[in-house]
Amino acid sequence: MMLPANGVRVYLVLGATDMCHIRPKYARRICEGVEDDGPTVKTAPMPPQIIPQGIVPSGLLAHVAVAKYADALPLYRQEDQFARLGLDISRGTLWPTG
Repeated sequence: MMLPANGVRVYLVLGATDMCHIRPKYARRICEGVEDDGPTVKTAPMPPQIIPQGIVPSGLLAHVAVAKYADALPLYRQEDQFARLGLDISRGTLWPTG
């Protein structure tokens, strides 16, 4: 499964869906051709992430943590659940042990 351009995949309990963050670009006509005051085109920032520079949505992290600790569901069973949904996520990716 491919990710959309400029987006992340959102994991739901019953399946997965793609979510795309639309980041508008802003420009001022009076600044065209004038680069002295900084960039003339500004792009809106991405929403904050739990893991810096990561693409993992907070919903997936919450789902894995709740399933592991509250529901006592081992990682190998979570790996099997994700495989049934067509997602290839290994145990090492689910819970880093470093």
